Amino acid sequence: MHHLMPKENRAEIEAPVVAAVEARMLDGTPFTYSGLSCVSEVSGGDEARDRVADRTIQKWRRRGWLQMKREGREVIWRLTAEGEAEKERREAAHG
Repeated sequence: MHHLMPKENRAEIEAPVVAAVEARMLDGTPFTYSGLSCVSEVSGGDEARDRVADRTIQKWRRRGWLQMKREGREVIWRLTAEGEAEKERREAAHG
């Protein structure tokens, strides 16, 4: 019943999964949703239930940090210039 928890509790439980998903997104290589879903699952999430990868992609897209491009049948996500700046900001903050 994870999806029925208060948002604060859910955020606390999902924090390690979000951190793993964001780390993969920030490594600088293009990615697909399915690849990011695997990161979510491996780090303890349940992507079908929680949609951490999907929510993170959409949040970053709205902030202008990601762009998508269709390559054949695949949708490939890449950091934008703003996303690269966010990556550098986070790297500087964590030393």
